[in-house]
Amino acid sequence: MLYPRLAADPGVVARRSASSSSSPSPVPVVPYSSLTVGVPRETYPNERRVAITPQNVALLLKKGFSRVLIERGAGEAAELLDQAYEQAGATLVDRATVWSQSNIILKVRGPQPGDEIEALQQGSTIISFLYPAQNKQLVDQLASRRVTAFAMDMVPRISRAQTFDALRCARRLGAIVRGFDTRPAVREQVQSLGAEFIEVDIQEDGAGQGGYAKEMSKEFIEAEMKLFMEQCREEYVLTLIKMVAAMKPGSVIVDLAAEAGGNCEATVPGQLTKYHDVTSSTLYSNNITKYLLSMAPQEKSFGVDLSDEVVRGSIVTLNGEILPPAPRPAPPPTPKVEAAAPAKEQTELALTPWQKATRDVATVTAGMGTTLALGKATGPIFMGNMLTFGLAGLVGYRAVWGVAPALHSPLMSVTNAISGESSFFIVICIDTNEPALGMVGIGGFFIMGGGYLPSTIPEFLGAVSVLLAFVNVSGGFVVTKRMLDMFKRWCFCFQSKMLAAYNL
Repeated sequence: MLYPRLAADPGVVARRSASSSSSPSPVPVVPYSSLTVGVPRETYPNERRVAITPQNVALLLKKGFSRVLIERGAGEAAELLDQAYEQAGATLVDRATVWSQSNIILKVRGPQPGDEIEALQQGSTIISFLYPAQNKQLVDQLASRRVTAFAMDMVPRISRAQTFDALRCARRLGAIVRGFDTRPAVREQVQSLGAEFIEVDIQEDGAGQGGYAKEMSKEFIEAEMKLFMEQCREEYVLTLIKMVAAMKPGSVIVDLAAEAGGNCEATVPGQLTKYHDVTSSTLYSNNITKYLLSMAPQEKSFGVDLSDEVVRGSIVTLNGEILPPAPRPAPPPTPKVEAAAPAKEQTELALTPWQKATRDVATVTAGMGTTLALGKATGPIFMGNMLTFGLAGLVGYRAVWGVAPALHSPLMSVTNAISGESSFFIVICIDTNEPALGMVGIGGFFIMGGGYLPSTIPEFLGAVSVLLAFVNVSGGFVVTKRMLDMFKRWCFCFQSKMLAAYNL
């Protein structure tokens, strides 16, 4: 599966990408029906993963790929049986057949020098972790085989690549994902993946040139380490046995707190345990499958489109041509800090002593004149009630205004109790034939006859009102005391002294 070779000059790639918007050239594609995907067994020491799971084998075949070749035993280390691959539609073959008959090779680790490099067919495509900046010799060997190589570790960090991003996959699998970065622009990207963005209290921008982070200050690093320590504290058991049993066969639980007892009931510190065939991860398989399916310039066709940011950022070689790293994206524009509007100067006119005295006298004169005119027009009874109401309002306002907001609820409760006391006061006043100055707290309060027991219906209703007022008073004070007790700090000094004296 060969693609048109690029010129040796690396600048051609950049010029081609730059001119693609004005005169885009058709991207050569190969139909899925003509392609065979191969997955060999990982030979890197202690590598237990496999590049693709049975679920994704079925997905590739459903999309239209001709065959999916799986080396026998490729999933043994990940506890994925060959029968599961066969049931998904894969073809189990030997190692040599995978390398010789596959157009696209999917791996976790890069091809090992020697037999794996030599087994690569010219014109084939390989997708795996390559780390080209650290493995220059591996890149040269891939170029000598005239293959097209993609590095999963070079996938750019953009929104376009979120469908095969590890954070998004972990979130879909039900993980609690948290992210941290020194660049403020990353917050939105982490949150768009469904993860929680954690941050320090220090305000310092870590964005550098090309979208990469810069070195932070010592204070920021100390706050960063403190934040990480808080995230590593001991947690409760989050995953129960019934949750583990409900997971798909082939899933894995990575318990980072295993040494401290673990957050999963099935965790055994220091051991790799198996519970109901739940052992292997599908994260990488989901990533690489989504990545492969994303390189489709046309429906159900595979093609390398260098104008695609994800493809251009992750491709290492194209038909044996080593491509230069993709240009770094421009850093996000620095937000413009709008200058604060100058505060309007408030010119306060200084009052002379004569002006101040004149205003005070005018205010008092107007108030007194209004009161006298109102008394002349209404009479002494109305004015007495008005003065009582005004003084009560003033005293109540000054009393409530000085109470802290946290004590407003106890204040309302005790006010309710006091209103009940006014009911008793009215009863006493009426019984003694004295004028009542209070306000009835309970509606429908009737006059009591003055005897020990009520003899008429109005007296009976009055007794019931008194009973309700008593409940109101007692309940109001009890509730108020409970509320106020919440603001008290109990002191046991007296009890401690008594105990000490007893011991002596």
